Amino acid sequence: MIHLQNIKRFLFIVCFSIFIASCKKDKLSNLGISKKFDITSTHTGTTYTMTVFYPDENFPTTPTPIIYLMDGFWYGNMVAKQITDLTNEGSMPKCILVSLDYKSGAGVYDRAPDLQYLGDGIDSKAKGDQFFQFLKTELIPAVETDYPSDTTQRTIIGHSLGGFFVLYSLLDNVSHPLFNKIIAASCSLGLGKDNMIFQKEIQVAASTTDIKATIFIGSGTLVGNSPAMHQEFFNRLKNRNYPNLKIDFALYNETHGTDAYPTFLNGLKFIF
Repeated sequence: MIHLQNIKRFLFIVCFSIFIASCKKDKLSNLGISKKFDITSTHTGTTYTMTVFYPDENFPTTPTPIIYLMDGFWYGNMVAKQITDLTNEGSMPKCILVSLDYKSGAGVYDRAPDLQYLGDGIDSKAKGDQFFQFLKTELIPAVETDYPSDTTQRTIIGHSLGGFFVLYSLLDNVSHPLFNKIIAASCSLGLGKDNMIFQKEIQVAASTTDIKATIFIGSGTLVGNSPAMHQEFFNRLKNRNYPNLKIDFALYNETHGTDAYPTFLNGLKFIF
C-alpha cells in the first residue's frame, strides 16, 4: 500500500515540474547576464551549483542588492523573470540574483537536511546550522568578493522547507541578522515537536527587544492548516512591536505547489 505522505510528495513534485516548465520559455539569456560556479562546502560536505543573474547586459560595478534564492532548481528562472519585470516597471531596484542548486542534480532530495534545524521530532540528518555557516562563511564571501554588494539590502528567499529555514535562521541569529530582507512562502511551520519555530519565537521574544529585518510571509489557502499557522506566526511577530521590524503577510487562492509565485512577486515589491 502506498503511504499517503509519498502520494502527496509525488503530487507536489509533479505540480512543481509542470509549473516551473511553464517558466522555461523565459531563458536567462533573454532576460540579462548570468554566470555559474560550483562551490563545495566544508561545513555541509556538499557541492552546490550557483547561478548568478543580473537583469542587464553587464554585471554592476557599484554596490548592488543581492538576493539569495533557495531551491534555484525550481525557482531560478521564475524569480529572474520577476526581478526583470519588476525592475522594468520601477517596482524594485536592479538586483543580483544568486540561485542555489545541487551539483548532484538531486536537489529535491538533497535539500531537506540543509533546510532543517535539529530539534525534537526532526530527522537526525538535519544540518541547518552547518548550512547557515556555509552561507555566512563560504557562499556570501565568495559572491561578494566578485560582485559589489549593498549589504544593507542582502535578501534571502525560501519556500516550504526553505521558508522554514529563512525564518528559523533569522530567529537563531536575531542579534546579528545575516539577511536584512526575507521572503518566506508556504513555510513548513509544523516541523518538530510542538512546532519548534513557534517555541523559538517565544524564546527570542523573552530575550530581545528588536528584530532588524523586513519580512514578507505568504501561503496558499489550499494547503491544509497552513494558512492558520502562517497567520498565527505573523500575528506573533507583528504583536511584539519590535521597533525595526517591518513585516507583512498575505494569503492566496493557491496550492503548496503554486503559492510560491505570488508570494515571491508581492514579497519583492514589499521588501524593496
